[in-house]
Amino acid sequence: MGLTFKENVRDIRNSKSFEVIKFLETKGFFVHAYDKYVDYKSAKKLKINLVKKINSNFYDGLIILVPHDYFRRIEKKILKSI
Repeated sequence: MGLTFKENVRDIRNSKSFEVIKFLETKGFFVHAYDKYVDYKSAKKLKINLVKKINSNFYDGLIILVPHDYFRRIEKKILKSI
C-alpha cells in the first residue's frame, strides 16, 4: 500500500516502493499494489498490478510502504479485519 515517492503526493518518480514490489515478486510472492493517488495507466506502464480496492480478507499480509494520511485513518479498520 502506497507507491508514491512520499506521503500525500501523486508523484511516483524515484519511489522505492517499486523496488520492494519487484523484490517480493522475485521471491515468488504475487503482489497487488494499492494507492489512490496513483494513475492506473502509469501503473500498467510499470507492470505493477494496481488494484482499486483492498479486500483485507484476501491477503496473507499487508505492507504500508508510504504512510499516506488516508492509510492512517483506515489503519484500525484494516487491522481489525485481519
